[in-house]
Amino acid sequence: MDMYLFEDHLRNGQTARFGDTVARAIYVTGGSISVGDKTYAYNDGLVVTGAVTVTAGDEGASLWRWDLSDAAPVDAPAHNALKLSGPGPEHLEVAGNFMRLDSVTFPPSGTAMLHTHQGPGIRCLREGSIRIDTEGHSTAFGPGGAWFEAGP
Repeated sequence: MDMYLFEDHLRNGQTARFGDTVARAIYVTGGSISVGDKTYAYNDGLVVTGAVTVTAGDEGASLWRWDLSDAAPVDAPAHNALKLSGPGPEHLEVAGNFMRLDSVTFPPSGTAMLHTHQGPGIRCLREGSIRIDTEGHSTAFGPGGAWFEAGP
């Protein structure tokens, strides 16, 4: 089971079908999308399982899409890019586990002290800059930068 982070760009009114997966989270970074009769605008997100079809609004849409799957999706829009992928732990294959979207804000020059998470995940920076110091390595990221955190 692997975790993937994609960046998708849809033209105005374009429909994209994202294939079957164990779990998927979609975050709208620009424009809007419709899924069924619900609309998701900039800074909105949704978590779904299985296949999903999205339609971009009149202004198009930019998305970050996290997939937990046993194979890289093949039926994605023409304008997508794989930002990051990595192995997911075996316990995520069991029903009842979760995927979530959340947001953390730091003041300028703020610091996140040593901490743990409930589980692994691919993190992505929305704005500003961040330096991640872990296991003796230091890496800086700007907007759209992505990194993997192992969890506990």
